[in-house]
Amino acid sequence: MDLSHLNKKNKEILAKKFIEEVILPQWKQLGSWNKLTSQTSQLDFGYLSQHLVSLLSGIEGNNQRGKGDDLKGGSEV
Repeated sequence: MDLSHLNKKNKEILAKKFIEEVILPQWKQLGSWNKLTSQTSQLDFGYLSQHLVSLLSGIEGNNQRGKGDDLKGGSEV
């Protein structure tokens, strides 16, 4: 999907939907496990934030993990 055609309102709607459908459910589930395991309920927000930046900026990612540019065109998140 080409994100560059999205207007500001659509970007905001998709970002909100991503937070509601992906981030919050995972965080809530980890919170309940946290009580049992005494481990942190922090998600890896580095990778999740890359999704949000792509949605809000309209710039697709490089579809890779690890070192290197996060977005097409050479940008880092």
